[in-house]
Amino acid sequence: MVARTKTEEDVLSTRSGLTIQGGDSLKVIGGLQSKVLMKINEETLAEAGLVGNYKYNNLTDPNRYFFRSDHINFARKDIPILFYSTGTHNDYHMVSDVEESLDYDKFLRMTRFCFKAGLNVAQYKGPIKVDNPMSTW
Repeated sequence: MVARTKTEEDVLSTRSGLTIQGGDSLKVIGGLQSKVLMKINEETLAEAGLVGNYKYNNLTDPNRYFFRSDHINFARKDIPILFYSTGTHNDYHMVSDVEESLDYDKFLRMTRFCFKAGLNVAQYKGPIKVDNPMSTW
């Protein structure tokens, strides 16, 4: 979910619910539990020259992205999470989602960004404080 970029086919698609991101943007889901984690995320985005799209980080978003992946089990235990995606595209969960559709330059950029975000979390001096535990929502 980090190796695609918006194409003309995605723009012209009649398929509903497409959230594919273009160029230097990616969806950021999570970080709601920790101001420290969100700050690290924002600093890492800036270092990488990327733009975070937080539109889908809304807990009431009808797509419910915050609740739709493996990370949710950590969040439920009040372990803060971040989830990155370049979005749902025209071939999302379809047999037509083939390797030839990948944007390898974006994939490399996203991989480096995710590594750097993880490294920045690991090297953070002090605790990743949970300011807003999911258990209180």
